[in-house]
Amino acid sequence: MIYSRMTMHAIAALAELARQPSGERVATARIADAASISRPMLTKVIAELQHSGFVRTREGRRGGVRLTDQATQTSLRQVANTFDRNVGLPECPFHPEGCRCSEERQNPCKAHALWTAARDAFERFLDDVTIADVAEAHQE
Repeated sequence: MIYSRMTMHAIAALAELARQPSGERVATARIADAASISRPMLTKVIAELQHSGFVRTREGRRGGVRLTDQATQTSLRQVANTFDRNVGLPECPFHPEGCRCSEERQNPCKAHALWTAARDAFERFLDDVTIADVAEAHQE
């Protein structure tokens, strides 16, 4: 598993919030529409993001959701770890018996070096890409 649908929705919602002027509260309906997330799903995502300290919410007429101060510098891994236990690429898929390539294994499969390079690149991606990067990449 790379990461779950909940994580994808969280990244999309955070990126939408990051595109707003600093400190501006945004209605959940507006986030749901902009990020193409169902409102019931977004409610669950926002609750978890608030619990984890990425967003603040306020109810009522002047309410809405806003990012916390450091949320735009949050890595994709930090967001994914909020929703998923095993973020990243699965074990090596090349061996017919389900090779469990690892750095400790003495006789890894022949494609181990290729798999390791792909896995390491994805790990760097999760660590290096921030919510601000995602928001910037999806400017309209």
